[in-house]
Amino acid sequence: WSMTVFVTVVNLLWFFTAWKQFKLNRLIRDLPTSPIRSVAVGQAELVGQVRPSIAGTPEFSVGGRTHKGFVCWEWNSYKYVCRTDSDGDTHCSWEHRETKAGGVPFMLHDGTGGMLIDPSLWVKKPVDHGPELDEWTRGDWKWKLNAFGIGDPIYILGDCVPRAQDHLQKWGSHETLAQALLTMVPTTDTGDASVLHYGTEMDVLAKNRSLFEIFIVPLFVFLLGIFMFISYTP
Repeated sequence: WSMTVFVTVVNLLWFFTAWKQFKLNRLIRDLPTSPIRSVAVGQAELVGQVRPSIAGTPEFSVGGRTHKGFVCWEWNSYKYVCRTDSDGDTHCSWEHRETKAGGVPFMLHDGTGGMLIDPSLWVKKPVDHGPELDEWTRGDWKWKLNAFGIGDPIYILGDCVPRAQDHLQKWGSHETLAQALLTMVPTTDTGDASVLHYGTEMDVLAKNRSLFEIFIVPLFVFLLGIFMFISYTP
C-alpha cells in the first residue's frame, strides 16, 4: 500500500511539473515579442542585446581569479573528497560546496530602444546565466563560472512595470524616453512563469521537451498510478 501511495505522489508531482512547462511553452509561443521602444505596462516579452548601464561591468574575484566584462554571473565551487568504505575501497569525487550569483543593472537594447534590467529584482526566480565560460582548479578545489556580458543576447518574459523613484535616482533615467522609466520584473499576479534567459526565444524553447514528453507521458503514468491506487487490495 505504501508503495502505491508513493508512486501516486511522485506521479502527481511529475504531472504538475509537466503542466507548468506546458503552460510556459504555450505562453512563449502565443505572446508576441514587444519592441522596447513601444512596450506597454503589463505582461511582455523582450529580446535584445546586453549593453552597459552606469553600473558598468565590475570586476569580481572567485577562487583566486579576477573576472571582468560581465553584468550577471553565477559560480559554483567543488571540493575533491576521498572516502573509504567498509570494504577498504577508496572512492574520490568532486562534491559541490557552494553556489553564489551576482550582477549589476544593465541595458537591454533591441535596436528600437533600451531598457534598464536589474538582476537584483529577479533573485526569487531562476536566472539562466548562460554557458559555462571558465573552469579551473587550485589544489583540491574547483570552480565553474557561468556569466553573460556586453553583446550577449537575452530573452525576458515577465511584467513590464514603472521603475521605483529610488531606483530612478540610483541608476539614472531619461525623462523623454518612456522605456527608460520602465523595467521588467517577474510576474506575480497571474501565476504565469517568468524567464530571464541567456539567448533568444528559440533557445528557451529548444531546452524544453516536446508536447508528448511533457504532457502525454506524465498523464499516462499519472492515470496508471491512480489505477494502481484504486485497484490495490491489501
